[in-house]
Amino acid sequence: MRLIISAIGLLKKGPESDLVADYLKRLRGQARQIGISHIDIIEAKERSTDNRKALEADLLLAQMPSDRKLIALDEHGRHVSSRELATMMQKNLDQGVQNLCFVIGGADGLSETVLELADDKICLGKMTWPHQLVRVMLVEQLWRCVSILTNHPYHRD
Repeated sequence: MRLIISAIGLLKKGPESDLVADYLKRLRGQARQIGISHIDIIEAKERSTDNRKALEADLLLAQMPSDRKLIALDEHGRHVSSRELATMMQKNLDQGVQNLCFVIGGADGLSETVLELADDKICLGKMTWPHQLVRVMLVEQLWRCVSILTNHPYHRD
């Protein structure tokens, strides 16, 4: 399976970028053990027009493979624990999903088009987060999922 994070906004050099790189390194180091062959982050530049969400939706969807399972990060999505996210990942691996895509919207969130196409919607909490930090938190959680699935002793309930 290939994990894809498709995000609006270009992550600039700095602490967020350093954290993403660190967690990606950890994630890639363990992911092959459970059948994850690739982890990709695909970025699209933010738009500043009246129809921003529609343009961003086109960019996000254009860069994802058509044979995907799409999980939208959305403030109205369901709340999941780290273990629940790990179970979701294992289920997708067991079902032979080829491309598991997580999508992060820009400052205005995701368009209805993307949300309607999503196979699932999850939330990282009720607070509002900058999309740069959402990327860090998502990559950390994906690494935590792999740690759970490989019985790494890091995660504690």
